[in-house]
Amino acid sequence: MASRFKFHKIENQEGIYRTELKSEFKIKGEVQEGEEEYRISFKILGDEDTKKYKYYKYLNVSKELGVKKLSDAISARKQAIKNVKKGLDPFFKPKALSLDKAVEIYLSHRKSTNNKKDYNIYNKHIKPLIGGIWVQRITIDDVQTVVENMEKNGSAFASIKRALVTPISALNSKHLKNYNPNKLDLKELTYANREKDKPSIDERISTDLKSLARVLYSSISSIEDIEKKLYLLITLMCVRRTGEVNLISYSDIDNNDKTINARYDTTKTSIREMYPISEEITSLLQLHIEKKGLDKNDSIFSYKQRAYSDEFNRIMNDLIETNQVAIKSLYSKYPYGQHDHRTLIATLLNSKYSEDFIGKNILSHKKSSSSDRKYSKATLQFKRDILSEYWEILRGKVDKTSSSKLLNPAMHNETYYNDDKYSLKSEINGNTVLGYYEDTKPMFNIEINEDFKPVKGVWYDENGVENICSNATYRKFGFSIC
Repeated sequence: MASRFKFHKIENQEGIYRTELKSEFKIKGEVQEGEEEYRISFKILGDEDTKKYKYYKYLNVSKELGVKKLSDAISARKQAIKNVKKGLDPFFKPKALSLDKAVEIYLSHRKSTNNKKDYNIYNKHIKPLIGGIWVQRITIDDVQTVVENMEKNGSAFASIKRALVTPISALNSKHLKNYNPNKLDLKELTYANREKDKPSIDERISTDLKSLARVLYSSISSIEDIEKKLYLLITLMCVRRTGEVNLISYSDIDNNDKTINARYDTTKTSIREMYPISEEITSLLQLHIEKKGLDKNDSIFSYKQRAYSDEFNRIMNDLIETNQVAIKSLYSKYPYGQHDHRTLIATLLNSKYSEDFIGKNILSHKKSSSSDRKYSKATLQFKRDILSEYWEILRGKVDKTSSSKLLNPAMHNETYYNDDKYSLKSEINGNTVLGYYEDTKPMFNIEINEDFKPVKGVWYDENGVENICSNATYRKFGFSIC
């Protein structure tokens, strides 16, 4: 004869029952006469369309989990519901697993060339603070502690996000499902300084951007260490991401065609891409390869990435101290970094190419759709033409074609506009360029050399008042009067 139980619903406690053995016959392993145990019941919506529920009735939490108190029974029911919603057994018992071990498991399954680098970042910033916490117990507050500590130590927003991606991805990984980790979302975190709030470079820097480009090029070109010079020139002239440049190998370079092949496993977008390189970079690559005696499978750059960053920071500090670059005091916490080269080229060429066009075809921003990839991808030669315009600005040279078109717009039946939105027309008279406001009042009188470069000039305001050698710069025109 089987044992009989009487189920007593506990008042004001949903789905919690206290059972009491009433039969004199007992089954081995069950409660003794007069002893009590707790059972739970609940239902889960199984089909959204039909609104059908799946019922779980009188599950014995005392037997399965050793529950002896009402408070433990309530907690056990909540956990059982969570387990079922995750597709687990109601009485699933997760094994103890630290975040440190979880990251190791995640990276062992992830196929990426960045595994070693990401693990080192984790060990530096995450492990000392929360690495020992169980994945079942870790909370967003724990991760927030990491954010605040990194901000305190001066880490940029992008660096913080990069550090957090690995542990958050580990917690959300399918390989940790059996450990029932808490799944966290980076969107729940708060940051003191977000990169998206970072002012544009023309807002942060008072120096004319063309002057900035030229002093950067000049300073980098004067570096004695060939390897560091080469690295920084590629980031400046080819506007490639630093992590990608660091992984260039000899086999990626075609000095005859003057191109570098960015392999799919080195790019942020995981898309292979060829990009052109300048004469300076081509010559330096050849010299560097011969000097180091590199083989086809060897990496071009041997230093740690931090060495190149330190060299660039040294250059910027020197330029600021010698007043060649001026950062507005309001934005002193946003110094010019190597990634800003990518914004610099888009800003300098914005009168001819849209920011979106430069982003997709020169900066390798990820395309939004397959149609973008099909119809908006520039040819290698077109990329070279665009970059050549940028390189001429870096070198401080003036393109004769664009200058002649600018200085004599009447030849092209065009009207130009300056920063103040005044209509401007000009004419060439010998070696002098005369500019007029829309109402034919004189705007400027500039003497030019044979390369169409302004030598000296006079500027007139709207009232006809003369200012000799004004510092006014017209970005739309590509030259200044002085």
